[in-house]
Amino acid sequence: MRDCYLCTMNIDPVLLSVDFPLVAWIAFSVAFVAALYLLCVMLPQLLKVLRASSSANASSDDTSWLPPASVVVTASSSAWNLPDLVDKIYGQDYPSEIEVIVVDDNSFDDTKDVLSTLQAKYPRLRTTFVPGDSRNLSRKKLSITLGIKAACNDVVVLTAGNCAIRSDKWLRNMMSHFNDESTDIVIGYAAPSARSGNDNDSSKRFRAFDTVWDAVRYLSRVLSRKTFRGNGCNIAYRRDVFFDNKGFSRSLNLNYGDDDIFINEVARRDNAVAELSADSIVDILDEAPAYVHGVNHMRRDFTAGYLPRAPFRLFASFSWAWWLWIVASVATVLLTLPSVVASGAVFILACILCLPVMIVWRKTSRALRSRPLLLTVPWFVSLHPLYNLALRIKGFRRRYRNFTWGTIS
Repeated sequence: MRDCYLCTMNIDPVLLSVDFPLVAWIAFSVAFVAALYLLCVMLPQLLKVLRASSSANASSDDTSWLPPASVVVTASSSAWNLPDLVDKIYGQDYPSEIEVIVVDDNSFDDTKDVLSTLQAKYPRLRTTFVPGDSRNLSRKKLSITLGIKAACNDVVVLTAGNCAIRSDKWLRNMMSHFNDESTDIVIGYAAPSARSGNDNDSSKRFRAFDTVWDAVRYLSRVLSRKTFRGNGCNIAYRRDVFFDNKGFSRSLNLNYGDDDIFINEVARRDNAVAELSADSIVDILDEAPAYVHGVNHMRRDFTAGYLPRAPFRLFASFSWAWWLWIVASVATVLLTLPSVVASGAVFILACILCLPVMIVWRKTSRALRSRPLLLTVPWFVSLHPLYNLALRIKGFRRRYRNFTWGTIS
């Protein structure tokens, strides 16, 4: 009777057949499990950061009293941005003392003259410098060490000369956590600005995706009380934590690691928190954002070898699960042709997986002040492992530059 009905509708019964081989059922089951894993494990990582940002923006904690703050700015040829940055720091809506220390890391522009002008405007502005002939050491770590040693207050907030502070509540939000005596470290966020340099190349969207992927990986761990890194352009900690750890003594042979290896050494389950309110985010301005992004990615990939493997394995599993879902879905369709039943089920499963991921990714990107991607997200998730592999190979060829005895780029 059913076949006769299909015949009258001019529909070939084969198209609606569900008589599939066992291997097709196995393939669809694999695709279903992979999609379920991504929805139940990957999606919550995005939601964790999104909810933390939303709750931070809605927070109304009493910040009528805040501890004095020492803001350390490491500057390397940042004369073009220092006047605005220092103005923004001194213009913060902050009820306690603000001490600003700028460390000049052998700048090749007129940073020295700019700092002299700024000191005339702000007599309490303090400056120091890294000697140009310093060798066989990390200049970035030396800059931070000099700034922290010069600071007079108990808490230091670190940023860089190429950063832009958009809100006068930045310092208030970062420092509010130190009213809790158990808090030693505050992990803020610094977003590469879309207005940086020539940011109109074809890779800008993928770089935005990679930035958010990396941010969710380490911020979600901070929110889970498993802190292993921060962002050196927006981070705060107590000076005692720095000196008790003997600074960067355990990684003196490395050029980098000041905001990941060091933070992993000093962070504990109960002493580190994340600050993700919109007012606390700073922008990173780079004249060559594509080049800088690639270099920073390779540096992070190198220092990851000194960090716990759990967060990297977790996010690697997302890429494996994503590709497993793709391969299993394609196999299901090929093994069940010409029937369209399985193809329809695969399409529905794809919608159930991709739509929530795209929507939540877009919202999280906006919360982190990144490009709000949507339709390209599934495509970028697929390409991301290949991108990582390409940069890992390139980074391996120049790995000697990560050591203090190597050539610093």
